[in-house]
Amino acid sequence: MPGSSSPVVASHSDEAKALFKCLHLMGKQQTNAVLEILDGVTQIEQNKKYPAKNLHFGGTHWRAYYHCHAVPEQQNAEHGHFHIFARTKDADYEPADWTHVAGLSVDNMGQPLRWFTVNQWVTGGSWYSAQNIITLLDDLPSESDISLAECWLVNLMALYRKEIQQLLKQRDVVLTQIKVTRSNSDIFQDRNIYELAQQPLNLLEKLEHNL
Repeated sequence: MPGSSSPVVASHSDEAKALFKCLHLMGKQQTNAVLEILDGVTQIEQNKKYPAKNLHFGGTHWRAYYHCHAVPEQQNAEHGHFHIFARTKDADYEPADWTHVAGLSVDNMGQPLRWFTVNQWVTGGSWYSAQNIITLLDDLPSESDISLAECWLVNLMALYRKEIQQLLKQRDVVLTQIKVTRSNSDIFQDRNIYELAQQPLNLLEKLEHNL
């Protein structure tokens, strides 16, 4: 059941071991992060956020939600994806203070497929430069009372910290390249620009390399 376990989030030196511990607990409980979040949901609605009040990671500076919607054919292995947000500790408590850090696509078994970044209109909120978001990644949640699904997400972010950093830098490069070809247009609100960068992942290979 969601929240039935309280695993401790890893330090930067043992992300793989902490994530493996989360996966071991999920295996024992015959669950995964998506099943945890959709517990009690009888029918999934496209574009609806799960859980309704978002994942809070035991604090006030990180949020995430899961949802499903139609995806391009080349991504048809996707069941849905997580959107992960953060804000600075000195931010006001307003919706616009949140910035999108990354998206995480998963298949119908709850296994991660790829990281990706999106244009501002997709999720709203503030737009931070890659460097500012990278700074936030140095302050991932560390509370011990987070749920199993939150533990999984946090330790995935920790394990793939470098890849997410590179993805964010690539996102900014892509935007800069687009700006060169545009004049007097708000590319952040351009509905034709959805994803800006992506990075497929192989979790088993990553764990084998780091354990």
